[in-house]
Amino acid sequence: MLKALIKKQLMEIFRSYFFDYKKSKARSKAGTIAFFILFVFLTAGVIGGMLTGLAILTCYTLCGAGYTWFYFLIFAGIAMILGLFGTVFNTFTGLYKPRDNDLLLSCPVPVNAILFSRLLPVFLLDLVYTGIVMVPGLIVYWILMPQTALTVIGSFLFWVVIALIVFVLSCLFGWVVAQISKKLKNKSIVTVLIAVVALVLYYVVYFKATYMVNDILANVSLYGEALKNAAYPLYLFARMSEGNMLALAISLAVTLALTALVWVVQSKSFIAIATASESGTTNKKAAAGYKQRSVYGAMLRREMKRFTSSANYMLNAGLGVLMIPAYGIFMLVMGGDRFAGLDATTGLTISPVLAFAAMGVLASMNDMAAPSVSLEGKNLWLTRSLPVSTRTVLCAKGTVQLLLSGVPMLFAAVCTAVGMHTPFVQAVVLVITAVLFTILMTAVDLWAGIRFANVNWTNEIVPVKQGAPVFIGIFGAWIVDVVCAGAVFGLSLLLPMSVAMSIVALLMAGFAVLLVRWVSTKGVKAFEAL
Repeated sequence: MLKALIKKQLMEIFRSYFFDYKKSKARSKAGTIAFFILFVFLTAGVIGGMLTGLAILTCYTLCGAGYTWFYFLIFAGIAMILGLFGTVFNTFTGLYKPRDNDLLLSCPVPVNAILFSRLLPVFLLDLVYTGIVMVPGLIVYWILMPQTALTVIGSFLFWVVIALIVFVLSCLFGWVVAQISKKLKNKSIVTVLIAVVALVLYYVVYFKATYMVNDILANVSLYGEALKNAAYPLYLFARMSEGNMLALAISLAVTLALTALVWVVQSKSFIAIATASESGTTNKKAAAGYKQRSVYGAMLRREMKRFTSSANYMLNAGLGVLMIPAYGIFMLVMGGDRFAGLDATTGLTISPVLAFAAMGVLASMNDMAAPSVSLEGKNLWLTRSLPVSTRTVLCAKGTVQLLLSGVPMLFAAVCTAVGMHTPFVQAVVLVITAVLFTILMTAVDLWAGIRFANVNWTNEIVPVKQGAPVFIGIFGAWIVDVVCAGAVFGLSLLLPMSVAMSIVALLMAGFAVLLVRWVSTKGVKAFEAL
């Protein structure tokens, strides 16, 4: 029974790699292999490649100077950040709120078996995410530095311990959110606020990382001895990577004890949290009566409530709502001087192109329309049974992204134009081009959401984070952004910048019209056939 549950959970995570939802059949072996190769390329190839460069840069200096523990401590910090952001915000939904909770709890299945089958994939994902960082660091260390059996085993176990620490923190966060959910009606907002604060801290650390690494390499002894004296437990923990037996024994004992504590806490609270009904106060509107809305207004409100009621949905598909206006404020305050200096250095007028490209990258953070069709899930029959036209349903899904992306983008584009002291005509064209890019990507996301819809899921994370529509929405936006920015730059070498942007804007508008027409015709039929 346990083996079947674990297999089910693992298949749920990687189901899109093995099953073609559009054709309702298993993918071919070649298709499955291609999906995994793409995943490996994007993780190990791109991110792992950059970290390999960092490992080569730091390994000789730190390990050669006798500070191997410092080398692994740096990589452990990066691995924990990536691991936490990869799994911490999914733990609550994955543990307590899958759609098959009631079914499994009603079966003669031991609760501990259900809990273990839910926790094991969390740890395996933590192992994968931390491995993206730790594996390049390990391989470079094993190749460049002389090794013994003990150093190889110790450094490998260091990675496992880091994954266990991330697992403990992920479970702790999921448990905290679960406790909050029993007290608050809209727990999603609290989760998103915590995530945004953590994200801001992450980017602050990220942008300072280069300077920090260079400073550490230039003052290895100073920082190494200071850290050793100020945080000796941390130093002792990192020494397990060198094969130190005392550090190895203590670190494994403490980590395993924390993992056991997580198991005890989860096993005692799992039933109460998984079966708890959504909290909330008495609905005062029920007594006073509901305000009547138009059909379209009601569908739009339904889609907006779905977005704001899910922390996973907001975090994975709506961070641009905050990041886009933040970029606009940055450009208004500091952007003009920075881009003016860049133009002066290169001798080219590239600041409008780079500003547009940056706004395009931020726009890719909003892809609410991509998973919106798949999120219908088991309630698809309810949507189909409503006396509402399919075109209205799809229009409401697209409007959510237009409102939450278009309005911030308009603000950011205006701030960018003002901050860069752009001439009036060019400023107007820049604003229109940025907003048209948002409209185009909304159409692309909705097209992908219909074309590759997956309504057969048990965990919300699957359509929100792992589905093909989301993949197409994010990476498609990057490709379109690069192509459009490149086209603007190329045309600007022959034509005035405002004319070059206008041509690209017209092309984007044309493609957006074609996609909207597809959604209104073939898209309607495809949705009705789900």
